[in-house]
Amino acid sequence: MPTRRKFIAQSTKAATAGYLGLIGLNAKSYARIMGANDRVGVGVVGYSDRFRQSLMPSFLNHYKELNFEFMAVSDIWSVRREEGQGMLKSKMGNEIIACRNNEELYGLKGLDAVIISTADFQHALHCIEAVKAGKDAYVEKPFAETMA
Repeated sequence: MPTRRKFIAQSTKAATAGYLGLIGLNAKSYARIMGANDRVGVGVVGYSDRFRQSLMPSFLNHYKELNFEFMAVSDIWSVRREEGQGMLKSKMGNEIIACRNNEELYGLKGLDAVIISTADFQHALHCIEAVKAGKDAYVEKPFAETMA
């Protein structure tokens, strides 16, 4: 019959082993290291002032440890598209693909997610488009301006 003392000792050992496993002090932790194949490719739908001034700086603060990278920008206005491509290329250091429309963007190999930074009234439609294309989407409020 187990004693209370034995139970506490075994529970402490089990909890310690679990904790050490969580913080990565075992050999299995090396298997969890993400490589380039696990990198999340992110596209930008609409190169806006909001994206340039707020969303991009926030992304740049955390993209390395989360293994994310910008890979493309989509904007129907060539001025914004080229501006976005140049800015992202200078910040990320890799080639950025400039897409004339979202269909072109969603057809890119390696694209996993998009940040939608278009006008407020377009958020819902662009989000639906992204989900139908099988991409994760970051969309800010207002998600939509009407119930429809």
